Amino acid sequence: MFLTANTHYCSPRVRFGLWNARSIRNKTTSLCDFVVSNQLDIMVLTETWLKVDDSDARTIADISDTLCGHKFVHLPRKNRNGGGVAVILRNGFGIKKNDYIVYTAME
Repeated sequence: MFLTANTHYCSPRVRFGLWNARSIRNKTTSLCDFVVSNQLDIMVLTETWLKVDDSDARTIADISDTLCGHKFVHLPRKNRNGGGVAVILRNGFGIKKNDYIVYTAME
């Protein structure tokens, strides 16, 4: 994925966070509180454990509704449990999926 920024909306310094969540399903309140209280522009999550189907729609809606002014983009792991990554971006930042490079393993 590639991050892009519209400098009109960006502060001079970008506030960035990274969290290996080991499931965000029961941590949405803590996650949203962390993003807001630290005024993060970009929050990257690993090990979201979200699924490809709609079973996590409520979790995604909770995050999206709570973090007004941000967007939530996630890429769940296919065909296996666990894994998955997500990015929470303040409005003004964009993200593009890189379909040209495909990794078969990261570990």
